[in-house]
Amino acid sequence: MIRLKRKRLFVGFLWSVYFCLPVILLALLLSPVKWVRAGVTEPVLINQNWWTPNGLINNIVVGNDGTTYLAGEFTGFVSPDTSSFACFDKQTNERKTNFPKVNGEVKTVVADGQGGWYIGGSFTQVGTEIRNGIAHILSDGQVDLNWNPNLEPIQYVNDNSRYQLVKRVLAVGTFEGLLVNAIVVKDGVVYIGGNFNSVLNETRNNLAAIDVGGSVTSWNPNANGEVNTLAISNEIVYAGGSFTVIGGQSRSRLAAIDMGGSAISWNPGANGPVYSLVINNDTVYIGGEFNSVGSQARNYLAAIDVGGSVTSWDPNADASVQTLTVDNNTVYVGGKFTTIGDQNRNRLAAIEVGGSLTSWNPNVDGYSVGALAINNDIVYAGGEFTSVGSQTRNGLAVIEMNGSVVVTGPEVKNSVMAVAMGSDICVGGDSVVGDMVVRNHLAAIDAGGSLTSWNLSVNGPVTTLAIDKNIIYAGGYFTSVGGQTRNRLAAIDIGGSLTDWDPNVNDYVGALAINNDIVYAGGSFTSVGGQTRNRLAAIDIGGSLTDWDPSAGSNVYDLAINNDIVYAGGDFTTVGGQTRNRLAAIDIGGSVTDWNPNVGDGVYTLAVNNDIVYAGGSFSTIGGTTRNNLAVIDINGSLASWNPNVSGGNFGGVYSLVFGNNRLYVGGDFGSISNTARPYLAVYSLGISDTTPPVMSETAATVTNNTATITWTTDEPANSLVRYGLTSSLGSATPITSTPTTSHSITLSSLIACTHYYYQTISTDAANNQTLGPINTLMTGGCGGETVNAPVVDYSYSQVTNNMGGDLSLNTTNTNISVTLPSNINTSLDPTTPIDIQVKLVETNPIMTNLSSPPDLITSDTNTNPNQLISSIFDIKTYITVGQTLASFTNNPTL
Repeated sequence: MIRLKRKRLFVGFLWSVYFCLPVILLALLLSPVKWVRAGVTEPVLINQNWWTPNGLINNIVVGNDGTTYLAGEFTGFVSPDTSSFACFDKQTNERKTNFPKVNGEVKTVVADGQGGWYIGGSFTQVGTEIRNGIAHILSDGQVDLNWNPNLEPIQYVNDNSRYQLVKRVLAVGTFEGLLVNAIVVKDGVVYIGGNFNSVLNETRNNLAAIDVGGSVTSWNPNANGEVNTLAISNEIVYAGGSFTVIGGQSRSRLAAIDMGGSAISWNPGANGPVYSLVINNDTVYIGGEFNSVGSQARNYLAAIDVGGSVTSWDPNADASVQTLTVDNNTVYVGGKFTTIGDQNRNRLAAIEVGGSLTSWNPNVDGYSVGALAINNDIVYAGGEFTSVGSQTRNGLAVIEMNGSVVVTGPEVKNSVMAVAMGSDICVGGDSVVGDMVVRNHLAAIDAGGSLTSWNLSVNGPVTTLAIDKNIIYAGGYFTSVGGQTRNRLAAIDIGGSLTDWDPNVNDYVGALAINNDIVYAGGSFTSVGGQTRNRLAAIDIGGSLTDWDPSAGSNVYDLAINNDIVYAGGDFTTVGGQTRNRLAAIDIGGSVTDWNPNVGDGVYTLAVNNDIVYAGGSFSTIGGTTRNNLAVIDINGSLASWNPNVSGGNFGGVYSLVFGNNRLYVGGDFGSISNTARPYLAVYSLGISDTTPPVMSETAATVTNNTATITWTTDEPANSLVRYGLTSSLGSATPITSTPTTSHSITLSSLIACTHYYYQTISTDAANNQTLGPINTLMTGGCGGETVNAPVVDYSYSQVTNNMGGDLSLNTTNTNISVTLPSNINTSLDPTTPIDIQVKLVETNPIMTNLSSPPDLITSDTNTNPNQLISSIFDIKTYITVGQTLASFTNNPTL
């Protein structure tokens, strides 16, 4: 099952480099629709919390015991709790679990001043939300749904930038994705620098500014190269990177830009990349990969005044400086160096602003230090290292000002690229939390989602798998499996041992299927075991080639067998001398059948279930009907109505489909499926009717004089509405929301000021399961009218009883709630002034009594759900409105 046509068969043997950690298989329940066959239920995407790969999955098979075997371009698997962003409690060093997982590198982290964080890097997803390279995480750990700049990457072919690269690259080249390296915040505006060329569909080359509402501002310096670092001082933005032009003016890797977006005269220039800069007392300190600044020799470190002149500060490092920070007139530097001014300093040093090297010398053992932050005389250092000051420290160290390493700091699992201080300690990097286990191109996951010990090291990508009688057959580009020669085809038992089966294929194998002890293979080969076979062949389980020889005109990417019919997908236009566009059916005698769906572009993967053929690829039409990358066709060639609309990804496409455990597994290079963020891998449940309604959280209401915004969450995406009115009968309703979500916010408008409203939230999932929230109340703002003293509430109370199984009521004999109003209430108010008393029991629906005049007071009321209250203790909460003034009470007794 070839997943590589998108680049390899067109651009040569170019291995992809994707270091993404997908958050996989989150909950989405899809509504049923009409299928081509009666009795076939549309798939339903389900929850699964699995170990996940660090690269593409090309193929999947499932064993009888529920073990899932995976083939692809990965080199390892990461645990379900892996994330490239994490926050830790400053006092306990415990990881905060309420923050979202991030699926790609985080290069920069900045506190927002409100307890939240801005993060930037090369990620595409934060929590369940799609976020391209930059995101705002609120103080409660939720992704800010209203702030999504949606950056676009710069992409390259043969070292030339290409905007929005097409999915087929017809020349050998590299792909570089989106990268945000630097974030600074000033007056609510977020300034970002990196490697991008579009923000919210507006051209912004490597520098941009985004307002607090998430909109791009007019600030547009237009840098012609990557920006690595930013700082702001006196309304001037200082930038360092690898650019040579900003705003049309020559600026060699250093620039200062005013708030209008124009480069000012400050122009020191560096002859190599600038990675970090900090400002202290009008002096700009820079670190990078240079040896000259402002035409003066400066090795990796320099200082420049506000006039643009290089100062005498010259520490003279022997290798690149990656990060800088300043504290108490001391510049702390991290990088790859081993000496500063001819004195030993391994990757960390402290230099006075006067230029003298201090005695602070933590001695880092590793590759580099790339992130620094200081808080309360404690230095937090992040990077790619294993020990500091002879103490084991993997990627993150906490160091005192005397150089001692604090051994109880936060624990991370991988290199740290960013450290930031706020209410917590937050770090970013490459999988900074979670575990990773090496698996080269083949792996197995048990039915519970855990990685197994099955581990055959393969020296090249595995693109296809088939399973038969406890033997896993693998095809791809490889020439060695487990240290033994196997040219593009191999067989491995479920215990992990390589078998003697060795057909010896002369070129890539991308498709395998097994029927009656015959292994059918497809790919780009022209010879098997020394005999001619054009891209299709059949081999018995003893390793001998059979006479089956249909001959495809071009590459075959996948095979599936149903009722002795072999279905083939690829980019061919002929099979057996007959026209067949990318899909064909061949009988076991080698003859092409009449089945002819006519696909508009490449078909990479096939699977058959209940006489229905599932096809995935990079196509957009089948038989002239729109279907993006995934479709269903019956054995007569008719297209089904199901349209999951697969989209996104770097090159795009569905590369693997397989059935197992009543599930459809979908793998490939995509970002969204069934209108839900799902990078690389998704699982659908088959034939299972969804009857579980959404679980709804408590609601919160934020009011103004004439509006009320109701917020709540559900445990699965749902559409929602709010019913509301002046009585508990409600009456009005908002329109139902158009997009399913788990975080709901609906605003009621045109309300009456200083008025009591009842409301109820309703959420409905995609399978039409509905949850009705309790009827709640709110009071709009704008209360005016006469000022009265708050009434005094006297309570006497006793045990609530069940009344022999009938409706639960407050016992009117033993339980009395009396209200004593101010002595002048009847004279200071009109006798008809309404008094409204609400009595609530915690965890029950409100008990409401409306009184038309002051003499009438509450004596009892009824709750029709007694089972909630039996053998429990509850609080009574009382709220009284006299005229237009609301009085609330905190001295509530326990009942």
